[in-house]
Amino acid sequence: MNRSLSLGWRILNPIEWAKALYGLVGARYPTTSLIGAMVVGALAFGAIWMIAAQQYEKDRPKATQPSSRSLEKQPALSSSTPMSEKPPETGGYRDKLTIHGPDGVDFLVYPSDGRYLCKFRNGPSVLKSLQVIISTRRSFDAAGLLWRDAVPFSGMMGPTRSPTEPGEFTQEFNFAVAVDGALRIGDHSASILRWPSGDPSQINRWRIGMRVKGLSKEWPIDLCLRWVPGTNNLGLMEYSDAIPLANF
Repeated sequence: MNRSLSLGWRILNPIEWAKALYGLVGARYPTTSLIGAMVVGALAFGAIWMIAAQQYEKDRPKATQPSSRSLEKQPALSSSTPMSEKPPETGGYRDKLTIHGPDGVDFLVYPSDGRYLCKFRNGPSVLKSLQVIISTRRSFDAAGLLWRDAVPFSGMMGPTRSPTEPGEFTQEFNFAVAVDGALRIGDHSASILRWPSGDPSQINRWRIGMRVKGLSKEWPIDLCLRWVPGTNNLGLMEYSDAIPLANF
């Protein structure tokens, strides 16, 4: 009885299997057989490890997924969310300005040595002569948020002295310069913008109506100026009905 139990244990004992296998292979090639046993053992252990990982993930509690109803309640980012505090249609004063006109011609205003100059950039055709006529002025009532009625204003810039070739700039004209607490517009010494004496505003906002002559058609320009008396800093903006009055 004990002999049969001993025989059965030897058959089931893995050490006995290993001894028998070593007797067949290992005794003849000890080093090679050791390397082979290590490779086989590594592969076997790796396979067992992968199976254990799969079983672990299968038995692991699933994370709660949000239902489609809860997703519908979450507000989405609107594609119309503004990227800045001031949307483009509100305009904005700047220290230099380029206005595009007919015939591919541009009108440029920019600061230079304590004053503001202007000039034209020609389009594809030869220009014989250009002249800017300043015809009206309006002051802005900041308390009432409105432009006062237009008042006739006499001033001019130009004309250009000689024909301007395509793509070239004309000569420069005086656009604005501070004179004795007021703002002079254009080349004429008498073209002075004097702020209304009944308005105590510290910032002068003007709207200047101009006409450019010498192109295929007359070019009207409606230009807004923002000036702090006693400084040489002038804000420029092209007028548009789309700009809210609070932004002037």
